[in-house]
Amino acid sequence: EEVGDFAHIYINGVDYSPNERGYNLVALGDAGEVLDARAFDTHGSHEASHEMAAWLRGWPEETVIVGAVADEASLNLDESAVEALSELGVTTDLRDMFRWSHAFAGVSGAPAGAALERSDLIRPASLSIGPPLDATHATGGIRRIAFRTSD
Repeated sequence: EEVGDFAHIYINGVDYSPNERGYNLVALGDAGEVLDARAFDTHGSHEASHEMAAWLRGWPEETVIVGAVADEASLNLDESAVEALSELGVTTDLRDMFRWSHAFAGVSGAPAGAALERSDLIRPASLSIGPPLDATHATGGIRRIAFRTSD
């Protein structure tokens, strides 16, 4: 909450995050299509950690999973959830890291350390793959246009 009581997950400019306390996760198919989006309140209950671990392990290998933490996710985060995250290549373990932010993109079956991830104690963790767009359309200025003739 001190670093941002939100968890946005933008895919092609659309926010698919449930934006609830704890881990907010989105599973993506081969073509980048959203397969499912869920939130697990690993602050509120140990059961949420077990449910999150089962959800993460329920996807076939090479499924892309992206995640972001809203408010707090460490209080009841347990070994089963941390191990399931590590099976995506995530190395950050938020246990004993009260209200840290965490954002990641991992792949089912990836080796440890293969996920792209950020975590931070004092500011929202931000991670982008491609341009960091938070809308379906983007605009920008043109600095120069050059016309050339060819021989």
